[in-house]
Amino acid sequence: MNVIVDGLLINYREVGNKTAKPVIFLHGWADQSSSFDGLAGGLSAEYRCIMVDLPGFGSSQAPPEAWDIPDFSNLVSAFLNKIKVKPYALAGHSNGGAIAIKAVAEGKVKPKKLILLASSGLRGRQKFKKTVYKALAKPAKAGLALLPKYKREAIKRKLYGSIGSDYMVSGHMKETFKKIVSYDVSADAGKIDIPVLLVYGSDDTYTPPEFGAHFRGMIKGSELEIIEGAGHFVHQENSAKTTALIRGFLK
Repeated sequence: MNVIVDGLLINYREVGNKTAKPVIFLHGWADQSSSFDGLAGGLSAEYRCIMVDLPGFGSSQAPPEAWDIPDFSNLVSAFLNKIKVKPYALAGHSNGGAIAIKAVAEGKVKPKKLILLASSGLRGRQKFKKTVYKALAKPAKAGLALLPKYKREAIKRKLYGSIGSDYMVSGHMKETFKKIVSYDVSADAGKIDIPVLLVYGSDDTYTPPEFGAHFRGMIKGSELEIIEGAGHFVHQENSAKTTALIRGFLK
């Protein structure tokens, strides 16, 4: 489905009963709404699952200029107002988690519960910064693991001459990427006062379990779950376990 939000064509998908409690899903950088197919399939019997292609990704129109985390959070708020949905829960993976934190902290989105899957947004961590710089300099080698599987496979089939543009998507989205990886949501996380579930993979080297521990310390009453053997795309690598954790948290 498509809707115009603040002048941009935004694509989104729904599964589940429209009369059930809505759960909104926000994907990470260079990903798209299909990232959550496994989770939505497991939750659709009980919840209305709405998965959004954020601007510049999937089938949604790219913003006209470089955006930052606050810009994306504003868009999410405007999108929900446009489709007239008040979310019961908001879920974000990686950069989608950082966007969700910002939106909730500033009251732009007011869910009852927040789910953060391998959430990024702690930009002061030296290890993450070094990884990002490597990804910017040599996306063919260092940046691949930051991307969803479908994107990694597409890149591997390309020659070096086109890898860089494919990784950054296109044009000013490269500048958007630079803005996003410099934005820290630590102060925003400290403002959140609703129940929060943090889910991280034990083998995630990009937003490692330590990120989850830091967020747990910042967000009063939050719960941290570590899924053994999972990496950055924890919700895909162990969809069954992640779904079970979310279902228990939402109930």
